[in-house]
Amino acid sequence: MRETIYYGGEIIVFNEERYVEAVYVKNGLIEELGKTGELLKKYHKAALFDLEGKTLIPGFFDAHSHYFQVGLREGTEINLNSYPIGKIKKFEEILLKIKQKAQKTEKGELIKGFGFDDSNLEDGRFLTRKDLDEISDVHPIIIRHISGHIHFLNTMGLRMLQIDDFAENPADGIFVKDVDGKVNGVIEEALDLLNIYLAKVTNEDEKVAIETANKIYSKAGITTASTGATRTLKEIDLLKWGQENKVIKSRIILNRNIALIDKLDDFKFDDMLMKGTGKTYQDGSIQGYTGYLTKPYFKVPKDKDETYRGYPMWPKDELIKTVKAFHDRGEQVYIHGNGDAAIDDILDAFEECQTKNPVSDARHVVIHSQMAREDQLDRMKKLGVIPSFYILHTYYWGDRHVNIFMGPDRAMRMSPCKSALDRGIIFTLHSDSPVVPMEPLKIIWSAVNRLSTTGRVIGEKQKISVEDALKASTLNSAYQYKLENVLGSIEKGKFADFVVLSENIYKCDPLKIKDIEILKTIVNDEVIYSKD
Repeated sequence: MRETIYYGGEIIVFNEERYVEAVYVKNGLIEELGKTGELLKKYHKAALFDLEGKTLIPGFFDAHSHYFQVGLREGTEINLNSYPIGKIKKFEEILLKIKQKAQKTEKGELIKGFGFDDSNLEDGRFLTRKDLDEISDVHPIIIRHISGHIHFLNTMGLRMLQIDDFAENPADGIFVKDVDGKVNGVIEEALDLLNIYLAKVTNEDEKVAIETANKIYSKAGITTASTGATRTLKEIDLLKWGQENKVIKSRIILNRNIALIDKLDDFKFDDMLMKGTGKTYQDGSIQGYTGYLTKPYFKVPKDKDETYRGYPMWPKDELIKTVKAFHDRGEQVYIHGNGDAAIDDILDAFEECQTKNPVSDARHVVIHSQMAREDQLDRMKKLGVIPSFYILHTYYWGDRHVNIFMGPDRAMRMSPCKSALDRGIIFTLHSDSPVVPMEPLKIIWSAVNRLSTTGRVIGEKQKISVEDALKASTLNSAYQYKLENVLGSIEKGKFADFVVLSENIYKCDPLKIKDIEILKTIVNDEVIYSKD
């Protein structure tokens, strides 16, 4: 039997008192909260964990990211991020980094890069097939836009995907073409096609990806991580292998694509690899101009007319069919929706499924909910839908949303956390890594301060308190996955998943929350990361 008493610091719990003096843990479960002296006397054989004046909080619960893809991007691909994530400033620097990788890569092997952000380069424009062909005609090349919803391929890469010069658009995307009608190497959406391609990695890269993801998430204080939309049984086997061999030390929530809807009925989930939801998309990315809006973009791309407002990923009847497939099995569904037109479609789908086949406490989710309107929040409240806000947009793209994509009026109410809070809606916050780094404290900082990279406040009226932001990153995230009875807070009967912070997040200057250090990450009463 393993017993531990945590004491000697400020222990934050979500109750009226806010704090407790000490926590007694037995066999990985929280058994009792109370006064330090009383617990030390009562459980005198327990190991002691002295916080030495630091702060203990519930472990961060990742509401939405792409665990395996984080490891692949950071561990095996070319990092092409510009400020403030990376250091690249010019288009030529992008080409040089890809060229350098090609020079070190054996002929015929795939070259992949991530983080390309055209709108954040001094001389920004999209990569094209011509650019990449000039780098190499002996390697297939695929570069992912920072949004994750646009890809750039050379001719060899297109041929590997069996895309010829005059290929017709797939059902869920667009092959962008030049004036001569030939594909130019830019692919919008078409994620099913591209993810099959990107999933072709070596066993060595798979292991590197798992090891890398574990380091990133553990260091960030993530005790429960999530997968975006797992599409293959191979990836599931890899996650299971990682946990069984202690390569992955956090819990994993397994969300899956429609392709796996009935493939895991006999799969043995446990407390470390947990069954999540069904996942699909209804639009793309606003900064990639594939987000689906009810009104046109503030500044429309040169190749679009002035009425351009993006487009849906699927016809609404197809979306409803996917939602219904999971809903009728009594399963949750979460759907990617950035633009308000996409959110309209998503809520229509949820409402139709609930009308035809009511499921109590369905807890369906709109992932990102970036441009959710007030009337849409009213619908979410009525339908019991959870919005999960991609709040870091206010920091990484806030200025560009104001000046380029959305304009000042719409941009100032993006990720409307306070509007949701005022309605009593339970919402969550997420990072969508690997799009941006996995930084839970910066998520909280962003929700509280809503500052852009230039220091502009992106929506003063949508700021929320530190406590509400912390809840949205812990207890609410557990609620999103119907796990609030076992995770998300420091309460009797829940798993002993904690994070030790260098200072009290409630008492810290709100502007310095992102600078608080993660000292230890603890899962099941075992330290999985230590800054020491």
